[in-house]
Formats: sequence, structure tokens, C-alpha cells
Amino acid sequence: MARGLYQRNEFGAAAGGRIVRDRSFFYLNYEGVREGSPIQFLGTAPTAAQKQGDFSQTFSREGAPILVYDPLTTRPDPSRPGAYIRDPFPGNRIPQERIHPISQKVAAYWPEPNRPGEGPARFNNYFKSGKTVNESNAWLSRVDHIINGTHRLFGRFSGSQVETFDSGVASAAFPARSISSNPTRSGLLALTSTFTPRFLGEFRLSYTRLQFNSYPVSEGFDIASLGFPSSFTRNVFYGQFPEIRIQQYQAGGGLSISGTANDSLTGNTRKVQARRRRQ
Repeated sequence: MARGLYQRNEFGAAAGGRIVRDRSFFYLNYEGVREGSPIQFLGTAPTAAQKQGDFSQTFSREGAPILVYDPLTTRPDPSRPGAYIRDPFPGNRIPQERIHPISQKVAAYWPEPNRPGEGPARFNNYFKSGKTVNESNAWLSRVDHIINGTHRLFGRFSGSQVETFDSGVASAAFPARSISSNPTRSGLLALTSTFTPRFLGEFRLSYTRLQFNSYPVSEGFDIASLGFPSSFTRNVFYGQFPEIRIQQYQAGGGLSISGTANDSLTGNTRKVQARRRRQ
């Protein structure tokens, strides 16, 4: 197993200056981070024989054969009233004509095992390594303007964009992974006024938005390509690889979006009272 490599790069830039002599000024700032941390995935993938319906070499952890039963042979158990029995497929193999075309297309998205596996069950037969990538961008801009000797105005707009995802490991089906995206935006407009030498005022209008997104790497996947009929697909409004659970195999994920937004308008006044000290 190759040793994973941790990487981190930070960079940025800043600039400021005059817009109008002795009246208006600006400032800009940007910071970026690119970080990669080693990640490994160890799981169990179906074998080529299992994808074809052949479970003759599929065993439990104890080495006992795992039988696949034919649902069409289900019938009442004559020795136990109210109970049912059924027969396994001959040779523990599902006939090709009994495997649904959609199932055949879905199975193609699972990778082939790349290691022998452990024990009679041959679990943990798939290993892959990659990176967890974190990309962060943050910026800020500000403008100050002197209206006159008693009124000053400034505005600020800032934001950040943070994305975290797995590179080199995730796929549409297995292993299923999500991408996290957390954008933020913030703005502020403030006016500071000196009404009299002893009476000051400040008025602020601000806006803040925080959002937390999580979406699968298979976003945009067309499930019609798996063979689902149009009567079903036209009712699916978010395209992704379907979530499928087969014992210990799991594929697909969901979309999750949450966030908060705050607006505020504040005003403050202050009167400065000078006190005369007696000698």
C-alpha cells in the first residue's frame, strides 16, 4: 500500500487605494486554501459471477453456502399450517432470463473486486485510495467615502466558498459519496454622522446568508439510462443514481440543503456630555 500524501497550499492577495482624492478609498482581499488528506476505502463488491446470478461460490463467514431461493416456488408448508416453504435455485444460480434488465444495468456500476477478500465469505475484497479535498475561497471588499465633514459612509461585501469532496475514491454507485458545499455571503452599509460636537449617530443595514449543501457525486444522473420507464422518470425531479441496498452493498445518496439568512437595520445615537472639574 502506497503511503498517502498530505498537501496544503495557502495563497492570497490584497489591494487598496484611492478612488477620489481625500474622499473615497477601496480595499480588496482574497484568501485561498487547497488541502488534500489521504483517504482509503475498504469494502465488499460483488464478484463477476454474482453479477451474472451465480452464487455457487458465495459463503457465509462460517463457510456455509448462502442459498438464493426462487420466490416462484413459494407454497404452504404442509407440516406447519400458516407457514411457507420455497426451493433454492438449482446449483444456487439464478437463470439469466430471470434477472431483470434494470438489475443487470445497475450491477454494471459496481466495480470489480481488486483483492482476494478475507475468510470464506471473501468480504473486504475491494480497496481504493485517494484524497479528501478541501477547497476554500474567501474574499472581502470595502469602500469608504467621506460625504462631507459631518457624514461618512462605508460599505462592505464579503463571502466564502468551501467545498469538500473525495477524489479518486467515489463513484456514482459504489462507494457512494457526497460533496459538501458551504457558501456564505455578508454585506454591510453604514453611515456615521456628527450632528453636533456632542451628538453622534450611526445607522447600519446588514445582510448575512449561511448555506450548507450536501449533494451526491452522481448529481444529474439520468435514471432512464437504467431502463426505468418514462411514467416513472417524469416524476423524478432531482437526477441522481438511485439509492439501492443489497445486504452490505449500498449505493446512492441524497440531496440536502439548509441555510440561514439574516437581515438587520440598526441605528444608534450618542450624546457626548463634557463635565467641568472644579479645582
